[in-house]
Amino acid sequence: MKVYDGRLYSEISKAEVSCTNCKTQAVSVSDTIRNAIIGAATSGAAGLIFFILKVYLQRKANKQLEQSLTGNDSKSSKEKKEFIENVITPIAEKLFKKSR
Repeated sequence: MKVYDGRLYSEISKAEVSCTNCKTQAVSVSDTIRNAIIGAATSGAAGLIFFILKVYLQRKANKQLEQSLTGNDSKSSKEKKEFIENVITPIAEKLFKKSR
């Protein structure tokens, strides 16, 4: 078998490679397991932080929506308050549930 690079043919032959100044270190199984555990713990912690942040922001948004829909109304806006509670609030809740 021959290898051609466009200019020169060379035959494949056995070769021995020796490295006198190479600093190689064998990785043990315990190091690999330790690194996997560290990676998994870091990834899990980051995922948990993002999940907690999502839940916090969702609750805060729901609370602000409820406050803005109910608010402090006068006596003449009792009908408005009932309309908001019976019509707008269910629609808003369904929209928020779909976006999750």
